[in-house]
Amino acid sequence: MISRRAIFLGLAVAVISSSALAGSYLARASLFIGGAEKEVSVLRRRFHDKELARALHRLAEARVKAAREMEIPPEVSRPHPHFLLALECWERATDAASRGQHEDFLVALEKARREVQTFEALLRKSGWHLDR
Repeated sequence: MISRRAIFLGLAVAVISSSALAGSYLARASLFIGGAEKEVSVLRRRFHDKELARALHRLAEARVKAAREMEIPPEVSRPHPHFLLALECWERATDAASRGQHEDFLVALEKARREVQTFEALLRKSGWHLDR
């Protein structure tokens, strides 16, 4: 028969493993968001630099691909779509910049900002937060 102590230890390991996964996810999300924000900040100041915009667009595409393939812990499954949407908006913004579409660039940046706000609000509601 399984003792209470064994059951407790099993539950403790499951909780710690779950928290570790969520912590890793949050670290990755924070890194991706921080990188995208820094890149578009530079691009705002150098909007007419098409080569820079193309390079940042390639980075944004890679960031979206990586985020789509990452493991999502159950604790953050509800906020995760907003994280993806923000990254996709930044990708569209850099694409617009590479084509010289200033208005589309600004609209995509605003959408990304709103998605990040929603993402962070849902994380807080779930008891988590990004370290940024």
